[in-house]
Amino acid sequence: TPFYPNWTPGELNWHVGQEVTPSLAEKMRGDLAVLTINAAAEKGVNVVIVEGAKNHLFREAIKRQYVSVYEETIRGMSAGRQEAFEIARKRHSGVANLWIEPEKISIIEDCLPQLMLPILRDEADMTIPWRDETSFATYPDFQVDFEMESNKLCNEMLKSAGILPLEHPGYDIWSGPRGWNRGINPYFLRKYEYISTSTDPKNDLIKPEEYCNATFFPVIATLINGGEVLSVPVPYRNPVIQTKMEQDSQIFRNKRKYQRDSILATTEEYIALHLGKPSKLALVA
Repeated sequence: TPFYPNWTPGELNWHVGQEVTPSLAEKMRGDLAVLTINAAAEKGVNVVIVEGAKNHLFREAIKRQYVSVYEETIRGMSAGRQEAFEIARKRHSGVANLWIEPEKISIIEDCLPQLMLPILRDEADMTIPWRDETSFATYPDFQVDFEMESNKLCNEMLKSAGILPLEHPGYDIWSGPRGWNRGINPYFLRKYEYISTSTDPKNDLIKPEEYCNATFFPVIATLINGGEVLSVPVPYRNPVIQTKMEQDSQIFRNKRKYQRDSILATTEEYIALHLGKPSKLALVA
């Protein structure tokens, strides 16, 4: 679900030490998305794009065989991703789906067989990449800290709720991508909403429509329903230019902190709902 309304083709005019403005970050991410999408198409993967920016220059840059671009009709991060999942279900054949953020070209170039073969061989219902120290070393330092802490806290939450055994090594759930057997598509299409009337400022972090509905809740739903979720070691490498641009950016530091706090707060409410405890979430679709 790429969204780069101001992206244009051409060189990225940025150097280390220069301020990273929103327009420069968008240009960088759009460039990476074009590379990722085209790399997937070269491998014969059916690529479903739901694009809400109506950027014709971007669409032209990814126009090729195996790439299908659809107009976003439902606003919101999870909603857009779920729209892509539904399009894939209705209009494309196959037994497995893979969702990735559009900038993660290394998933396509370095990790695709490792992630998808366990599903194609019916050895797992879902796969999640597992990054090692070498992989984490390619990220901005602050992002590594946030994501390792986030993984730890999320896995502890799942173990405390009895969803994971205490001896389970946990998942690198903050790695992003998810591969899955299309038989568990319903878990990826459910929509939860915040229903509380409380004015507690902490409740501002509970936003299932952002990250959780599409990519975090399905992991937990699969586990709760007895599905096999497999950690797959992958040689993922974060794009060098992305790491360089985000390394000293306070904007991205704030973004990673918000992601951690919001996803954990929202996941806590989701787990409470499934345990039959009071929750500020409700299933609406």
